[in-house]
Amino acid sequence: MKFISEILNIRRNEFISVLIFFIYSLLLVSILIFSKTVRDTLFLTEFEITFLPIMYLLSSLAIWLVTNFIWVRRESYNFIENNYKLFFLFFFITILFGLYRNINLIPVFYIWTEILTLFMGIVFWDNASLAFDNLQAKRIFPVISAGGTLSGIFAGAALPYIIAQLNLYNSMIFISFLILLIIMCLKISTSFVILKYKPEKSIKQFKNENKSPDEFIKSIILFTIVSSLIYTLVDYQFKSSVLFNFSSKDEMILFFGKFYMYTSMLSLFVQLFLSNKI
Repeated sequence: MKFISEILNIRRNEFISVLIFFIYSLLLVSILIFSKTVRDTLFLTEFEITFLPIMYLLSSLAIWLVTNFIWVRRESYNFIENNYKLFFLFFFITILFGLYRNINLIPVFYIWTEILTLFMGIVFWDNASLAFDNLQAKRIFPVISAGGTLSGIFAGAALPYIIAQLNLYNSMIFISFLILLIIMCLKISTSFVILKYKPEKSIKQFKNENKSPDEFIKSIILFTIVSSLIYTLVDYQFKSSVLFNFSSKDEMILFFGKFYMYTSMLSLFVQLFLSNKI
């Protein structure tokens, strides 16, 4: 443990909190990869590609609503403390999609995936911004992010085999149980925030006093929204190519697994060898 802490530049009193957020990041990206693979495979094989622009429009609306919902509440202590209740709602709704196997609900699941992954992602970085101050964030956030990158590699590699054993709808149930693990990490990570934060103070005051990297989190959220919009512009062509080149669900799942694995490897290479030089 000491050897790992020295390599990663993590202090002894930070190790547990960093480990929890690392696992949290790993699970979050795993949910993103599995849910989007299930969603895209089902949608492309059951619906015409011409319906995709409608889904982009509805997804953009969902992104705006979720971001606005969080932003007006994120400085409330009760919202931070009770986020896990919303995550339980995510768990139950996702498991219902897996149990109630109706083709007509696939477009709803498409939009639900956007809401699920965006909300959990913003809450993750918001909790991280409250658990670590600005100086800690510069050392620790790259380590936390590496959990997601490694998850992309391993989840991408395992994805075709896991879905082959479970099938697409049972994979939704698998995703819901990953959400349960996320809830455990969320509760523990929230305890790190509570230890540093006094309920009688506003979170804004807490952030100012502790130099919490709120501007950094705002940048991450803004980057997420902008990248989502850019992603939408190229996603149609990408999915059209997938549909043209792969005719079966198994072929699509295998392709998506390799795609996430290789892009995560590229991301890890950039983090290790290029990020410090940029």
